Amino acid sequence: MGKLHTNFASRDIEEDDLSEDDLSEDNEESFCNPVSKDNVRDSNFDKALIEFYMKNSKKSRMENADNKVCTRYSGKLFSTVIKALTPKQISVIKLYGMECMLKFVKTDVPLRFVKWIASVFDTNSSEIQLTKKFIHVNKQTIHNILDLPIGGIELVPDCEAGRKFLLSHFKVTSIPNVNFFANKLISGEELSDEDIFICFMSVCFTSFLCPNSSLLPSTQYFHIFKDCKSFARYDLSKFVYDWLITSIRSFKHATKKLSKRTITFGGCHYALAVSYLDSVEFGLNSLPEEYPRILVWKGNRIRQYSEMDKNSSNSFGKRPLKRLVPASVYQVERSFGKDSCKKFSKTFSSPFNLNGKLKALFSSFLTNEVIDDIVQIIHTNNIGKPKDFEAWSHSLVCDVLSCLQNSQHAPEPSCSNNSIGKPVPILNEGNGCVVDVNVPVQPDVATKVLSPIVPIRLSDVFNQQVSQNDFVNLVSISPEVKIIGECNFKTKYEAMSKETDEAYNKLKKIATTPIEKHNNYISNHSDNNLFKHSASNTIPSSSRSQQNIVPRRYVAPCKRYTGPFVPFVTNASRFPCLPSERRYYSAICTIGKDSKMQSDEAVRYEKAYCLFQSRATLEPYGHIDNYLILCYCRKLFHDKHPRISKKHFFFPYVGETILRYNGNNGDIVQTAFEGANSAFRLWRSDQMQFPIVIANHWFLFAVCLKAKVFAFCDSLYDEGDPFHNAIREPLIQNFIALWNILVTPQMSYQIDFTEFQTRYPAVPKQDNSDDCGVFTMKFMDIHDPRTQMQNAFSQADIINLRIKYANEIYFSKFNTLDKTVVSEYFGDYISLIMKKHSSGTQGLKISE
Repeated sequence: MGKLHTNFASRDIEEDDLSEDDLSEDNEESFCNPVSKDNVRDSNFDKALIEFYMKNSKKSRMENADNKVCTRYSGKLFSTVIKALTPKQISVIKLYGMECMLKFVKTDVPLRFVKWIASVFDTNSSEIQLTKKFIHVNKQTIHNILDLPIGGIELVPDCEAGRKFLLSHFKVTSIPNVNFFANKLISGEELSDEDIFICFMSVCFTSFLCPNSSLLPSTQYFHIFKDCKSFARYDLSKFVYDWLITSIRSFKHATKKLSKRTITFGGCHYALAVSYLDSVEFGLNSLPEEYPRILVWKGNRIRQYSEMDKNSSNSFGKRPLKRLVPASVYQVERSFGKDSCKKFSKTFSSPFNLNGKLKALFSSFLTNEVIDDIVQIIHTNNIGKPKDFEAWSHSLVCDVLSCLQNSQHAPEPSCSNNSIGKPVPILNEGNGCVVDVNVPVQPDVATKVLSPIVPIRLSDVFNQQVSQNDFVNLVSISPEVKIIGECNFKTKYEAMSKETDEAYNKLKKIATTPIEKHNNYISNHSDNNLFKHSASNTIPSSSRSQQNIVPRRYVAPCKRYTGPFVPFVTNASRFPCLPSERRYYSAICTIGKDSKMQSDEAVRYEKAYCLFQSRATLEPYGHIDNYLILCYCRKLFHDKHPRISKKHFFFPYVGETILRYNGNNGDIVQTAFEGANSAFRLWRSDQMQFPIVIANHWFLFAVCLKAKVFAFCDSLYDEGDPFHNAIREPLIQNFIALWNILVTPQMSYQIDFTEFQTRYPAVPKQDNSDDCGVFTMKFMDIHDPRTQMQNAFSQADIINLRIKYANEIYFSKFNTLDKTVVSEYFGDYISLIMKKHSSGTQGLKISE
């Protein structure tokens, strides 16, 4: 016991200062003396005592470091500089494209709150991981919050070049601190436009966007100020995102070392806090959906809402997370363009489209002017209210107007001298129930009619309150029954036989009606027809002609697997992956992140190709790139030719062009249809598949010519969601118009698209916002009207599907590039392992 007492008495140790790291195996010798058996017994007792002490120490390592953590993030300094800017300085900042930073208002970000977010942040998957819930953070999140440029030139850090530029430009001998740049702006010193912009962005980077652990600004990004005019062309959203992830990783690593007295937490605390709070459900206290979010989260709102999320253990995460909602107008504009998004704005602005709904339901009850006034009043009173409150108010107005409409259409009872003073039963035509009016009917007294939703037993009313005379009077009111005809068995049998014959003859009949052509389009494209042969060279109909085929029904999932109380059982080994496939997958993802190799070509199928950077989007929680889907379409074409598969797979930009079609931009679709038709006639195929991405979300639009169906396969949104309400009709109508212009003139018959049905097949659903691309690739592979896709795979199979697709696309025999870049990427390491293993070295493990 003396040994233990000596070690603990060397300093005054509090309960929170001791952790398992202090008692590692390397320090066990200081507690043991193997010379004596008594010492052995004492050492065992010491170990048991220490174990008992460790089990009763419940506080986390993060709480130990509360008084040690500091940060260089200072929203106060940045907001002070913004307030002190002169009109000229503001105009210079706007001129160089950084107007977004002028929107910041002083905002209090609690350090304890962002430290908690960092403690539950997984830097490998870039997610805030809560109990069975995940909040994904990427550069798009930073862009939505701060409105920084996105998707431009990658900002590669260069400390030496930045240091040289800073020292030479301001003619100083050492790197100045942030106050040097702030004082130049606040003091009113005469500065050139470039100096104004450099000083402002230096304060912005050092105190707000990318604070570090030093009082001096980092020189990693100063080299981009050599050309201030091209500053806005850099992908600043990605740079700030990468800086934040690196800061969180360094912070979590530093908290594991209790020997460190001071820990500095860098990165943009504001963006980290807002990315979490925007995903939390606050009910009626929710903030409006306004973008960028820097316009909403200001003042003391972050502190106020973080307190609402605080639980009893002085931690956070009390409130539930929001469910996945359709993309907002801002997000659609960012990926689809403002001009193309105008026709969708009304649909996305209100989930109910109140004006159209009221006119559809109450046009016979109210005039359009009255409905417009009602909508205007509701809109005026809902300004600044949360989205949930707006939906509730719309529902309340519809219910009130429905009650008023029902009360006006209620039937009035017949009043006669014989029925005065007696309860009169009234037949409610709406639900067929007899309603008892307890108030005696007088000539000048209004009759009280109960609501149709009140349950009334019909037998009780007649047995207790209806006399024989009242029933006779009630029957005399109803009109007489008129016999308009009769039908016996023979007549009915002949009619059914006639209908059967007509249906059979209709299937054998070939339409010969001339096709109305679009003269305007043909006159503008008379020299650039889709098909080079003339109409006389069209292929005649055969036994496989579409008009002779009866469409087969679209299968629906069995109730045994889709009932509300039946859990879906996943099979983890449905798509097993070999160790070599996992190794190659790891190599592909690693090369895709390498700055030197990511721009090299990885796959080339004739003219279709993609880079390693695109291939890396198959990594876990990666959002699939357009070029990867393009190569996958080409691979499906080579794997099974359309003559065999009877399927055509079109590149993503073809489907987007069909959606944007305005009568003048059909050249892209024309070229695509021409190439597909040269491989196999379009009208003889069973399916035409169009993978489309809108608002960074992938889905599959399939035209099933044989089944006469327009199918939408979406792993996130359903048929009634505003997302599909906005695009469904334009996509279908534009496809029909382009088909009639480009394809129908070359056919011997006309396809009647009015017979086609719009279907949303039952498909497995995703539980995040990044797997839609993988789901769409699987839909393209297995979609068929007779295939039950809901039971084919699930969310649990996505990680293995990513590995499978990465290997299949890269190692396909149709990929003409050298495949040894991946297959031998870990070759040196593996050969070293095998050499050591052959020489007798044991205990060496290879992690796949």
